[in-house]
Amino acid sequence: MNILMLIQTGIFGLSGTMGMYVAGAAVTAVLSYLVGSLNFCRFFGKKHECKSDLYELNEKAGLSGVAVPLLLDFLCGIVCATIGLFAMPGSGFACFAALFCILGHNFPIFHHFKSNGCAGGCAAFVGVMLIVDPLMALISFMLALLLYFVTRYSTAFVLLFTLVCPLLSERFPLWVFERGDGSIDFVYSINFFLSRPFTFVLMLVVLIFYGNAIGRMVRGKEEKLVFHSKKQKVSK
Repeated sequence: MNILMLIQTGIFGLSGTMGMYVAGAAVTAVLSYLVGSLNFCRFFGKKHECKSDLYELNEKAGLSGVAVPLLLDFLCGIVCATIGLFAMPGSGFACFAALFCILGHNFPIFHHFKSNGCAGGCAAFVGVMLIVDPLMALISFMLALLLYFVTRYSTAFVLLFTLVCPLLSERFPLWVFERGDGSIDFVYSINFFLSRPFTFVLMLVVLIFYGNAIGRMVRGKEEKLVFHSKKQKVSK
């Protein structure tokens, strides 16, 4: 069985029964939540004795102190989306897995359900969308990165990527879940809901978690993020 065929059938969808479908959903949700709960921004914040938001990490550890946890959170999104993509038929469960990954990031079980300032999960969302629709995710990423360089607001990057990527993915989807002989209608109905409207559910979830930062940016009270090349010396 090749990779594309496995994506079409899914590990838990091979039997085509509702019980296996529910089991696949449960496994996908639990694994994705646990992976999302790793929350590397929080780990690095604790390591550098600061809150885990980008601004304090930047002040304490410089560019590398921000880039490394963001990259690891990004990889968490890729892992979770891949779990969903292979667990169940079609691409819908990649989006389903993304929801639990982002919930785990914001309410990590390993840290008593507290994100310690590193709320949102945009890095994980970027990783998820790279699996769901790589080309549209890359286009959205470049547009959002350009906006960041113009404004120096990290929230501007979050806002543009979160709004644009689901729209482009809806217009130019990568994974097409085709109906085969003897297929079950509910499988296709659930996959359609998870792969299309659910991307906009993810968009709303991310925007809600970034709501305060977006509000500050609109009011002109958001701090600009200018990365330091190395760790700043703290004056005694």
